[in-house]
Amino acid sequence: MQVSCHCGKQTIRVAKPEEVTVCTCSICSRYGAIWGYFAPDDADIQSSGESVYAWGDKEIEFVRCDVCGCVTHYRTRPDHLKPVVAVNFRMADVAEIADIPVREFDGANLL
Repeated sequence: MQVSCHCGKQTIRVAKPEEVTVCTCSICSRYGAIWGYFAPDDADIQSSGESVYAWGDKEIEFVRCDVCGCVTHYRTRPDHLKPVVAVNFRMADVAEIADIPVREFDGANLL
């Protein structure tokens, strides 16, 4: 399936996930993201412009389109022990994700 930012400058092609996750941490709740997790090689990311934000321990880089501002995904830093790309399925067509189970992760109380 394909997800894209509002203006279309960033598109990501991935397999349909078996489940997606809503995280309650301070940043994910503000972004309103629904994450699907993939190995970096399993996400075909096409971008013609991005902006990156890393906070806290700087292990995760949140990526947004440099034109429309949509947060399309995050990625672990290259030196991370377990490389991950988390795709924001809020960027997908609602009908395409309606049947995917949603898991809640209590990231707000993790620390």
